[in-house]
Amino acid sequence: MNKITVEEAFLIGIAAQKDGNLGEADRCYTAILKSVPKHPATNYNMGILALSLGKKAEALGYLEVAVTGDLNNEQYWLSYVETLSQLGRINDVEQMMEKAKREKEPPRGSEKVEAADTEKETKKAQERPQSK
Repeated sequence: MNKITVEEAFLIGIAAQKDGNLGEADRCYTAILKSVPKHPATNYNMGILALSLGKKAEALGYLEVAVTGDLNNEQYWLSYVETLSQLGRINDVEQMMEKAKREKEPPRGSEKVEAADTEKETKKAQERPQSK
């Protein structure tokens, strides 16, 4: 069997995932992650694959590695935050935002997350009974 590069395996995995051949996509991505465990794009795609199979907790692990590996990728963040939200783990979003601010520039799109948090807090404040 001919050896292929990580890039070739990644492209084969993407094509398989797009075609609905999830088993082949999983095999390609798994092979990549054996040699490059923190490959952000592969972890992201594995997360999306797991989400498509209803495996949110498993997806979250992959998405977290993707975000951590590329803090400035808006799509990684959006998928990660959405998955955290679906799992009811909103506090974890705030912790990751703090981590991003400490380690690198805030990710593109982080203002959307911060705006959503601010909007939530405003709404909560508006719903609270007013004291005299």
